[in-house]
Amino acid sequence: MYIISARYSGVAYFTTPLREAAVTSPDGDVSVYDTTSAAFPLSVRARHVVIAPPEAGGVRRVVDVYEVANDSNRTLVAGAVSPTWSVKLPEGAREPGSGGGDLPPEAFRFREGRAELLVPFPPGSRQLVLTYAIPAARASIPIADAATRLEVLLEGTDAKVSGAGLVAEDPVSMEGRSFQRYIASPVPAGASFTVARSGWSGSATRGVLLAVAALAVALGIVVGRRWSPQAALAVESRPATDALAREIVALDRVYSPADRREGAAGEHYRERRDALVGRLVEAQAVEDREPVT
Repeated sequence: MYIISARYSGVAYFTTPLREAAVTSPDGDVSVYDTTSAAFPLSVRARHVVIAPPEAGGVRRVVDVYEVANDSNRTLVAGAVSPTWSVKLPEGAREPGSGGGDLPPEAFRFREGRAELLVPFPPGSRQLVLTYAIPAARASIPIADAATRLEVLLEGTDAKVSGAGLVAEDPVSMEGRSFQRYIASPVPAGASFTVARSGWSGSATRGVLLAVAALAVALGIVVGRRWSPQAALAVESRPATDALAREIVALDRVYSPADRREGAAGEHYRERRDALVGRLVEAQAVEDREPVT
């Protein structure tokens, strides 16, 4: 397994993980673009919010998945004071972070109630995943940028969701958990929706919530397609090595500037990359031992 990379105008570009010894177009193509630091809005094609039941600390864990697109023909790079993309977090949000999307946590900075993306954003779409905790009793989640589609998955029956034009759909079950499902399309900028408690409480770890969010996106539930055994089989058959290779590519993209590989940041990058490569080698060995069916 390997990737092909190219650097153009100070930005590194990568192919997806490749497996064949001989690769031709389009899989082996590397597209590069001119850059601009003149800020322009990126479009939110879809937003998917997965909300867990209350925890003992009086909070709910949230995984907020954005499908963000750069519809121009230039790579947007961060300016001296402006990020490539930012979004306002809910009032009172705690423990903001990221994980499970197309970019690693190091790509984001959290300050003054906002999540800011600091890495270059080339043309095309990226899946950006934010995580945070909101007050369990009642919380309002803002829609700062207009979204073509909004979906909310709320685990359990202890609360209800209202606002932003959301309409209740049939519940869905994933990973042995039941979720209320709400859909709105389109959603204007400046809207918001409220999560308010109504009774029963449960619990879910952040790790489980991330897994459910990733599965929901992969199965197409969050983009309006119904679950099917064929879709589930396609997800389950994806090798673990692909996910690890994509994470290594994303990490390399974040640390592609030379100054980010110096000092303590550079040590963190090398340690994390070595750990991921080790896991990739182990996963590849397991896959090589598995019989072909």
